[in-house]
Amino acid sequence: MTSVPAGLPTEGPDRERRLNEAIAAYLEAVERGEAPDRAAILGRAPDLEAELASFFANLDHLERLSPAILPFPASTQQLPPADPPAPSGAVDPPRSIPGPVRYFGDYEILDVLARGGMGIVYRARQVSLDRTIALKMTREGRSASPEDLVRFRLEAGAVALLDHPNIVPIYESGEHEGYHYYSMKLVEGGDLAAWMGRFRGDFRASARLMATVARAVHYAHRRGILHRDLKPANIMLAGRAADPPDRLIPVVADFGLAKHLGSAESHGLTTSGSVVGTPGYMAPEQAEGKSRSASTAVDIHALGAILFEMLAGRPLFRGETVVATLQLIREAEAPRLRSIDPLIPRDLETIVATCLRKSPEDRYPSAEALAEDLERWLDDRPIRARPASIAERAARWARRRPAVAASLALAAVATIATALAIRGHATAARAESERDAEATRRVQAEAGLGEAAKSSAFELVAAAERAWEGDDPSSADEWLDRCPEPHRGWEWYHLRRRFHSELLTLRGHNGFLCAASFKPNGEQVACVGEPAGLFLWDAQAGRAIRHIPGHDGLSYGLAFDRSGTRLAVARPGGWLGVYELKDGSTLASFQAHRGWAAAVAFSEDGTKLASSGQDGIVRLWDLAASPWPSTAASGRTFRGHAGPVFGVALSADGRRIASAGDDGAVRIWSIADPGDVAERVLRGHAGVVRAVTFHPSEPVLASAGEDRVVRVWDIETGSERLRFGDFGNRVDGLAYSPDGRRIATACLDRSVRVWDARTGELQATFHGHAAPVFSVRFSPDGSRLASASQDACVKVWDLRNEPGSRLLAEVPHAGAESDRPGWVGGLAFHPSGVELAVGGVRRSLVVWNPRSGAIRRDPHTGWPATLSVRYSPEGQRLAVAGTDRVLRILDATTLDEIASAEDYNEGIASLAFHPSGKVLATGGGDPLRVVQEPSGKMPSADGRPRSITLRDPATGSPLRTLSGHVGSIHALAYTRKGDRLISAGSDGLIRVWDHGSGRLVRTLNVTEAGGPVHALAVSPDGRILASAGAGKVIELWDLETGRRLRTLAGHSNWILALTFHPDGSRLASAGGDRTIRIWDPETGREALTLRGHRDRVHGLAFSPDGRVLASASADGAVRVWEAEDRPTGEAMH
Repeated sequence: MTSVPAGLPTEGPDRERRLNEAIAAYLEAVERGEAPDRAAILGRAPDLEAELASFFANLDHLERLSPAILPFPASTQQLPPADPPAPSGAVDPPRSIPGPVRYFGDYEILDVLARGGMGIVYRARQVSLDRTIALKMTREGRSASPEDLVRFRLEAGAVALLDHPNIVPIYESGEHEGYHYYSMKLVEGGDLAAWMGRFRGDFRASARLMATVARAVHYAHRRGILHRDLKPANIMLAGRAADPPDRLIPVVADFGLAKHLGSAESHGLTTSGSVVGTPGYMAPEQAEGKSRSASTAVDIHALGAILFEMLAGRPLFRGETVVATLQLIREAEAPRLRSIDPLIPRDLETIVATCLRKSPEDRYPSAEALAEDLERWLDDRPIRARPASIAERAARWARRRPAVAASLALAAVATIATALAIRGHATAARAESERDAEATRRVQAEAGLGEAAKSSAFELVAAAERAWEGDDPSSADEWLDRCPEPHRGWEWYHLRRRFHSELLTLRGHNGFLCAASFKPNGEQVACVGEPAGLFLWDAQAGRAIRHIPGHDGLSYGLAFDRSGTRLAVARPGGWLGVYELKDGSTLASFQAHRGWAAAVAFSEDGTKLASSGQDGIVRLWDLAASPWPSTAASGRTFRGHAGPVFGVALSADGRRIASAGDDGAVRIWSIADPGDVAERVLRGHAGVVRAVTFHPSEPVLASAGEDRVVRVWDIETGSERLRFGDFGNRVDGLAYSPDGRRIATACLDRSVRVWDARTGELQATFHGHAAPVFSVRFSPDGSRLASASQDACVKVWDLRNEPGSRLLAEVPHAGAESDRPGWVGGLAFHPSGVELAVGGVRRSLVVWNPRSGAIRRDPHTGWPATLSVRYSPEGQRLAVAGTDRVLRILDATTLDEIASAEDYNEGIASLAFHPSGKVLATGGGDPLRVVQEPSGKMPSADGRPRSITLRDPATGSPLRTLSGHVGSIHALAYTRKGDRLISAGSDGLIRVWDHGSGRLVRTLNVTEAGGPVHALAVSPDGRILASAGAGKVIELWDLETGRRLRTLAGHSNWILALTFHPDGSRLASAGGDRTIRIWDPETGREALTLRGHRDRVHGLAFSPDGRVLASASADGAVRVWEAEDRPTGEAMH
């Protein structure tokens, strides 16, 4: 007996829909392995007998031909067809192709990824470019129907039109030996269907992922492409299995049912009444067979259905059969999410419900609108969607059940229905009006501004940062490279700098590198590899010094002796070589092991040389007795490992030798003990141990290997002190810093990491290698790190600074660890950009070179704290003000005091030079109240009247006073023309003054944000004013009209600093949430978030050339965030 439904529907909107449902039910039974009774099916639907009989006949004809119809042309016929897909929810690993290697044109077929109704997707290697890709081809080849070929070409064409970081890109399409195909990027990761369970309960990760998908779908819609088959199986997730859900990057795939809006060809593929899509994710209009009239609303419905499943842990509708599922989609209301899980936030329930409304016009007007609402919820802002009213629900119910609704003829019911209808129509009209207004605003915003391209640029930058954080530097660079040059903002150049923050990249090796090490003086780096040979580099200039001749071929390990003049190398065949660096001559060469030699190590005093190898033996030579060994027999032997030994190390005191083996053990021998029995055997690793290193001064040892964990051992007791690690693969390289406070690791996940040796806390991660990293070593002074990788590069990293930013060395404002950090807030760039003046609590004033990090002048003034600092426009004067309520005007070159002025009554809280340099404005207030407040809080207004004083910058004497503020005046700013002075402070009002007359031109009330205003910035063209403060948002104002243009939300605490980029294309903000955010003021989009400060950020300034952003914080730190130099003449738009 089969499980085909006992009865097919006899009523419905049309014959075509019932025919499709009958065929779908038959195919569903066949896929379950059943044998449906065709006669019974024909008998239950006599009016469809002719069409069903024709379908069965065609199916039988195809099955008779199937032995000759292979999924590959003749050149690959030995390959088996794809296996059926794994059960839903299982992660189906790729299936390897047995037998000899097979080729399809330029592609080497590796394994089967997926199989669909129209094509098969393979993992393949494109031979000419040596890259692994996904290859999709038609299943039937020459026997494919014309309709299938048209649909396949349309799919390839649809994907080719789309260039978006969250849509699988197509590389090539064509036809080979009768088989149509196209190749696309291979997304290494599962699909959302397989990983759905990981999102259960993580509402923010679900919303964030679907917002990204919605923006990708909106991008396709704008280019006239409907997907029509969005479902979890068609959303690939780029990332690693160990990644948390919010680290997974969605990529939309499989446009096999895509429709070109307005394309006659695509319309011809879908007859009236055809059901197109996947049951469970279809929109009601798809389930009704209205595929030809489908709009973007069908994709919005599918997005809602996917998000419903992510949040609820179950599909939206799932009947016992396809027919039952389609009926539910057409007639049943979507369940309320909170009835399934009360913990689901109400706003998310509303967003999903809006997507799933039966009528297309009641859903979101665009996928972008859906993405924006999800992002509003993620940012804790009000969403625009609202739950359906009672009137709307009643009206929709009546539309679905007109006969029942008509029978409700009681007068009271009619009266209520009329009232509800009127109210419903009014609500719908208002909603329509709001949608029209929003559409108008969007069109106006996009007109002439390239908003779509700019939005795509933001998405590319975001994808690049995600790839970088996911240990995928190659993809990160690829995303950046795809960003159009006209839309590359400061954030793009900063990320490029961050992604390539290494001090040096040493290239030119002809193969992968196994090991690298600093010469003891830190001036040179040596490296070996396969078949790279032995190279010596200048570690300062990055210049190749010597390729030691006669040493071509594979080498695994190397070590400098104490003098730095000799180098030992471990080679295949068990050979060790010792070389004189001065001339490259060979001092010794002999076979020390059977099989390969893996590692070598000199003792700290240079009198001992140890080695390990494939034979499971550790050998030790005493160089004091015999300078260089000549045979294996001349060395001492240590046995005990049950397999190869990969790592060897000598303790700093020369008393012990340690080894790391294939048997998962770390062995420690006492050199003084005449036997070869290990003093200690340390067990705990679950797998091969690859690396071992001694602490430089304590009886401590660290080890790491294939279990992806670093273990720190107490040598005296043999106990494990610490374990740490969050590695994506095995750890091959391990090193203690010279002071023993840090441990560096090299991992096959392509990362280099630095850890706190006592706590295991991750201190820094360096990305940049494009392949596994095998070796890592500290420089003798501990300030640099050298890493060697399979990508044939050695990289030298700066450990004093984080990638993309620089903590100014020996910050004089920071206190001792036991002290409270010295507050730093006032900072300003000299107009030339060569100096950065910083004021603070512990040191009143310091002038830095922002490029080198060197202190140019540190006057040791003895003043109280300096909290406001400004250079005059021509750069001749430097004005400073602080907690002693004294204004000091200094010579900017010598820092000698030119003039001073006291304001003991009001104090001085803010400064601003007129663009002419002939007037200095000071704002009254008590800045000490700001300094003394705890982190995350700001003082309220003290209620005292404060004024602005315009002063002669040569003498500090008052020229005019502007009154009206109540409480401290936190911010002053001039327009570039100097005709307007803007002030703001504790009273929450922004005042615009005419500079010439002193007249108050306008008052701006920040009612939307509320609270004190602490920061102002005027765009370089003088058109836009940015303000921010206690309201946690930035407000942009039209200075000419006083109209509020837009609000930028994202900060979670007070905003204390604002600065425009010199070309006006970006606005930077910072404050109490310790973050710095980069904005596009034109669109209001946040472009990037910078993190690194440990307390609130008070000072922020771009350098005059726009390359550097400086920040100062209450944590006592001054940071400079650097961007890569922009090509000459290039400007941001």
